[in-house]
Amino acid sequence: MSDHVEFDGRVVEIKREKFIIQVAGAETTVMAQLSGKMRMNKIRIGLHDMVKVKVSPYDMSHGIVISRLEGR
Repeated sequence: MSDHVEFDGRVVEIKREKFIIQVAGAETTVMAQLSGKMRMNKIRIGLHDMVKVKVSPYDMSHGIVISRLEGR
């Protein structure tokens, strides 16, 4: 059982290697960075892309982008 929570969201701002993600269905934002597998496979994330973010239930303001979703 995983102790992380996954959310879908949209990239609203990019600051260097950090992404500000607007969580779908909520007014919450999460600051996230790319996961190691996304960096290794050179998957690029752009502004307004839909992504899946994994966050800890203890600190919901920081997370890791684990995948880019289809559609904009």
